[in-house]
Amino acid sequence: MESNVKLDECYSLIECCYFQNVLNDIPQSKKTCLSVIKLLNHLSKLSSDGDSIRFLSKLCLELYEVISKNGNASFLSPNDKICWISSKIDSNFYYPIIDHKFHTRELYAAKYDDLELPSHFSVSYKPIDLVNWGTDHLDSLYQDLLTNCSFVSAMLSIIEINQFQRLLELVTPHKPNENYLVTFNFNGCKRLVRIDNKFPIVIDNPHRNLFIKSFDKNDLLWPALIEKAFLKVMGNGYNFKGSNMSIDTYMLIGWLPEIIRMKNGILPNNFDQLWRFHQSGLITLGVGTSGLNDDCISRLKLISYHDYVIYLYDEDSITLKNPWISNENKIDRMIKLQKFDLRFISYLYINWNPEKLFKFHSNYNFVSNKIDQDTVHWYKKPQFYLYNPTADEEEIWLMLESHIQHVNSTTHINLSIFKTEHGEKVMLPNQYLLLKNCEINNTRIILLKFKLKPKEFYTIVVSGPPLNSFTLSLFNNISEEFKLAKSPFKYNQVLPLINDEWNFLNDGGNWSLSTFLSNPQYELEIKQDTTNMLILLFSESNQRDINFHLFYSDDKNVPLRNFDKSKLIFNESYTSTSHFHDIKNLKPGSYKLILSSYNIGPESPYTLSILHDTSLDNVKITKFSNRLGLFLNSTKFDWDHNNRMKIYFKTDGSNCNFSIHLKHSNNTSSIESISDYRPAMRGSVFNAQTEEPIQINEQWNDSVYGIHIDCKTDFPGVYILLVERFEAGLGTCIVDVGCDKQFSLG
Repeated sequence: MESNVKLDECYSLIECCYFQNVLNDIPQSKKTCLSVIKLLNHLSKLSSDGDSIRFLSKLCLELYEVISKNGNASFLSPNDKICWISSKIDSNFYYPIIDHKFHTRELYAAKYDDLELPSHFSVSYKPIDLVNWGTDHLDSLYQDLLTNCSFVSAMLSIIEINQFQRLLELVTPHKPNENYLVTFNFNGCKRLVRIDNKFPIVIDNPHRNLFIKSFDKNDLLWPALIEKAFLKVMGNGYNFKGSNMSIDTYMLIGWLPEIIRMKNGILPNNFDQLWRFHQSGLITLGVGTSGLNDDCISRLKLISYHDYVIYLYDEDSITLKNPWISNENKIDRMIKLQKFDLRFISYLYINWNPEKLFKFHSNYNFVSNKIDQDTVHWYKKPQFYLYNPTADEEEIWLMLESHIQHVNSTTHINLSIFKTEHGEKVMLPNQYLLLKNCEINNTRIILLKFKLKPKEFYTIVVSGPPLNSFTLSLFNNISEEFKLAKSPFKYNQVLPLINDEWNFLNDGGNWSLSTFLSNPQYELEIKQDTTNMLILLFSESNQRDINFHLFYSDDKNVPLRNFDKSKLIFNESYTSTSHFHDIKNLKPGSYKLILSSYNIGPESPYTLSILHDTSLDNVKITKFSNRLGLFLNSTKFDWDHNNRMKIYFKTDGSNCNFSIHLKHSNNTSSIESISDYRPAMRGSVFNAQTEEPIQINEQWNDSVYGIHIDCKTDFPGVYILLVERFEAGLGTCIVDVGCDKQFSLG
């Protein structure tokens, strides 16, 4: 016996070795493996269980060899590493099963902390010898004081279709013992949960129970071991916070959970077929309620937020099996509902046996991005693609499981399937046709059924909590090689992300406002021909409608000065929070890209992303400064029925580069719109002493954005800016002057 217990200790040390390796603590992993080998050598002289020792010794030697071969790297694949990392839930560890051959074994007498108990009962733990390991009277299992209707209903639904042997096989050993192992499906694989044989006994009322029992067989207690292991994994112990029947059934036997929200109590159109499946043992069936009024509770004997097993079904009614009864009253065990009473049922729970439906199954484990929950940055969400290589329509099922990482953690997860060109990443939710979407709910497992058309690509987008581990399972009948693959970007080159913001200095609003050109501007330089490009803009604020405009430009290194529609590459409407454009065959040259939101608002960060399909150095992007120069001066004057005004400015330096911006104001608002009156203006620069022209502009311009004048003064001195309007009138002219060297106005 002692040597068998030591074998279990060896197995536990091997589990630790795997986990240390996953954490990249390679030296400790090797050290643990060596200690197991030494212990096994010692046990080989004492134990009569030679087969187990040989099995573990072979396992350890192979493990040590592969650890040594991989040096400082983990020997596990990324897929397996995530599975092992997900073994830890708060301070407890639930390791994957390394080898099913060594599952049934003697357990060393480890001490476990007692599970949490409800404070409103007087309860103490007591060890109980489990002697009845039979399967008779399992249909009389019930819940009493513990509010775990979902779990008891799951057990009863499995027993209802004669799968009770699956439940018994979850526990080992099948005899009185201090410690037990229970196998569950969670966090991406089958895992082992260790528990002891102590159960909570209600001190002041020995006829009431805080754990699952049979009202026909008082010593049938092995189901309570499964219950205890379940409560340990879910957290809060016997102070259980709730689950749902379909998810609990999956944990128990691995059948795929489907949760259907029933609208107005209407069963699915195919429920007759579902009932036949149930009678054939292919599925389990149950229902759940939401909040109910007192009349409904007293008349129908239903309970709010409670799960039930579907026991009988005919054209006119459904009979439910209630998992809860009190010792005093077993009458409410079966509840018959007429069709019109089904309006009080909120959910239909189905669990499907995947082995009867699909030939092939594969899992993909992954971790979500830090901002995966964000509704804007879709390109950062986990994404996978599928391609149907056959000439036939093929049905697939996808199951997404959010791993339990912390007790009482809530989660909202979703799966979306898009029709894409080649399975590429979906950058924005409105970029491609959405074919199917799961209803977002707060369960940690969702199931999506979908039919793939022949020879077509699809992209699957996962939404869920940030920095969380997931398992996405694919079930199909195509082939063993048919698997999920990570979605690539549509174009192979991705420029570094530009993260910036709109603020009071550069938030110019839409193109119809006089401040439009103060928006963030970028120069896009294309060196080679036939470039395909995807431009995406994301706003962190959901209050902004955003857009970008791309113009061809003859003037390199000069920001956009006007909204010239003849040079506009495309023109689209503003869209909420995100905007994109897929550009085909963009020619070489210089382009100006300006980012704007429709309305000027509070400070708001944005992200600009550009992807293309040519060489890495073919596309270059540079941001323009919205300053006119290193040194700035401003002034303004009233026209007062005049049509020309001189403004003097002085510089003490040579070779000064000036940039001047003139704009008209009607004095009704700080921002003019395209519909407001404004006179045509022009501006020229002269040397004040020699009257020699520096920059002459003969063209009149009534642009809502004002007019820009660029000039260079070769020598120090005083210069004149002559501002003219086409006709005399009223209003104010605002003059902003920038220069690369110091200067003065006046």
